[in-house]
Amino acid sequence: MALLRYFEVQAEFDHRVEARQFLLRCDAVVGLYERHFAGRVTTKSARKIIVFLRAVRTPDHLKEFGVVLGVDILSDYSQFLQLSDRGQQTMALHWLHTGCLEAAAHFGWPPDPFESARAAVLEREFVNQWVHRHKALRQKNRLRAELHCTHGMREFTGDLVVFKGTSELCRVTALRTEPDRMIFSWYLGKMNWVSDMCVELQGVRGAASKRIELSSRLLK
Repeated sequence: MALLRYFEVQAEFDHRVEARQFLLRCDAVVGLYERHFAGRVTTKSARKIIVFLRAVRTPDHLKEFGVVLGVDILSDYSQFLQLSDRGQQTMALHWLHTGCLEAAAHFGWPPDPFESARAAVLEREFVNQWVHRHKALRQKNRLRAELHCTHGMREFTGDLVVFKGTSELCRVTALRTEPDRMIFSWYLGKMNWVSDMCVELQGVRGAASKRIELSSRLLK
C-alpha cells in the first residue's frame, strides 16, 4: 500500500518553450495543493496523480504506470499562456482538482482530502509560501535563522530571516531561481551557522552549498 502525495498537470505543445512555461506556471498551484493535501488516501501503488489535458478523451482515461496514476480530462488549453496570472492559477487548480475527483470517484477514495486541499489554495489566494523545515540555531548569541520560501509562477525566492527570540533582526534574499521544484529543492537541505555573520544552506543530491554573508549592521 502507498500514500498518495504528489500531483502534476501536463499538456502537449508544439514548442518546448511553451511546454515548459505551462508546466512551471501550473506547478506553483500544484505545489500549494500538494502542501495542503492531508495524504489520507491510501492506494495499492500510486503515489502521484498526473492530470493529462486532452482534446479527445481516450476510452481508457485512467491509467496506472507503477507509482503514477494518469488521468485524462477534456479541455481546451490552447489560450492558457495568454491568460492573466490569476486566470492561469484558476485554470490550473480547476484542471488538477477535476482530475483528482475523477480518480477519487473511479477508485472509491474519499473526496474530502481533495476538497480540503482546493479550499486551502483558494483561502490563501494561490500564494504558495512556507518556512523551510530546517532551521539554524546559534546558541552563542541566541540567534535563529529560518528560510522563508515563496514559490511563485515566475520565480522561487528564499528569504533568510534571522530572529532573536521573537524579534526579527534581519531579512535578506538568499535564493532566487526559476520556479522549478527540481531546481530550488537542491538548495533546501540543512542550515547551519558558519560564523556569527554567515549562514550556510547545505545542498542536497550533490548540489553545492550556498553561504549567505550577513551585515553586522543588520544584526544589531
